[in-house]
Amino acid sequence: MLLLCLIVLAGELFAADSANLRAKVLDVDGKPVAGVKIFIYQGVNVRKPADFISAPTDSSGVVVVALPPGMYRAVARVKQGALFGPLMPGDRHSGESTEIEVESGVETGADFVIADIREIGQKKRTDTGDAVRLHGRIVDVAGKPVANAFAFAQRTKEIPALPDFISAWADEDGSYELYLPDSNSFFVGASTQFPLRAGVTAASEIGTHAGTSDIPMDLRITY
Repeated sequence: MLLLCLIVLAGELFAADSANLRAKVLDVDGKPVAGVKIFIYQGVNVRKPADFISAPTDSSGVVVVALPPGMYRAVARVKQGALFGPLMPGDRHSGESTEIEVESGVETGADFVIADIREIGQKKRTDTGDAVRLHGRIVDVAGKPVANAFAFAQRTKEIPALPDFISAWADEDGSYELYLPDSNSFFVGASTQFPLRAGVTAASEIGTHAGTSDIPMDLRITY
């Protein structure tokens, strides 16, 4: 009886000092996505197992998570296999983690947009009017083609987890294509890890010039 009372009391104390995070997940077209889990971390390290994992989002893309008050970082993920590990083709992710503060007795809202690399690459392509096509093969250090890798481009040498421009996954012979705005300078690279890990820098710098519509370029994978 004493043990039962302690369990009930602990539950009441947690409930009294808990806060709700109301997460909403959309796709790149702004439509709600069901079946997405929110991975929540105490601290800035999101490369470890999550401290809290939500139930899947409902048909409106919403899930509510009860948390102790505090500061967190959160990402939204849909993985086909294990909960942890690098994302593979078909998996979707919200990119860089979002910092969230939840307060006792308050429901905090957070929005996430998830995408697969193919979706991001296609979205970037359709959103770009006059574009320059960067294309070629993604290869390893021995010059062999790498499948299920992607090319990326960013205007800064420091590359965020979700770069400005991303290709679709390379096919079996490492072929990729990436569409970029003209009259710009970009840092480009290739990776098999999505989202990119922190601290990645691009391997090459290119310029896209007005009147140029096609740039052939092989990319060596280093990440």
